[in-house]
This record gives sequence, structure tokens and C-alpha cells, in this order.
Amino acid sequence: MPFPRAVDYHKPGRPTVPNGLGAFYVLASSAYLFALHASHAFCGFPCEAVARGALPLAGCILFGGFLGLLDDWMDLRWRYKAFTPIMASLPLVALRQGNPIMATYIFGKI
Repeated sequence: MPFPRAVDYHKPGRPTVPNGLGAFYVLASSAYLFALHASHAFCGFPCEAVARGALPLAGCILFGGFLGLLDDWMDLRWRYKAFTPIMASLPLVALRQGNPIMATYIFGKI
């Protein structure tokens, strides 16, 4: 599977290097998080909070990795790159967990 090549501006001679190798990290970490979620679903191995947090985190990593590869292959402008972290955080926002109560010194619990 050949990866696209890009110029590395930080090395002398500016050689072309393979681009898009972050796909291996994205796939490995997502496979680990899916395995963590599946081990809780079938065996009940890790605690409930870890298993519930693994699936949205895997979605964020997959979505962020896809947007990173899209940026490598399409050369997106900076104005579009500014919104990619917001797009990648949508699985965490949609499948949030935890207590939404905020405690302050002045107003108490909000």
C-alpha cells in the first residue's frame, strides 16, 4: 500500500518522505479501545466507567485520524483546519459521561 509522498521542509535537501503513516496509530489505538469495550460487553472484565468511555474515545480517534488523512491528501486551508478538532470531538459530546454539575465558590452548584 503506497502512501503519498510529501516534501519534508525541516530536513536538509528537502527530501520527499511518505505521508499518512498516522493511519497505523489510528487503527492500532482504535482496535485496542474496541477490544476494551468488547471485553466488558462479553466478559465484564474492566470497570463500567472505563468500558463506557472507550467507545466514544475510539470514535474520536477514528474521526480525527480520518480528518488528518483528508488534510494530508487534499491540502486543506487553515480556515478549514481550525474546525477539524471540533468535528473530531463530536462523539465525545454525543456520548458524554460524567456529572454535568459544576460547583463554584460564589454560586454553589450550577
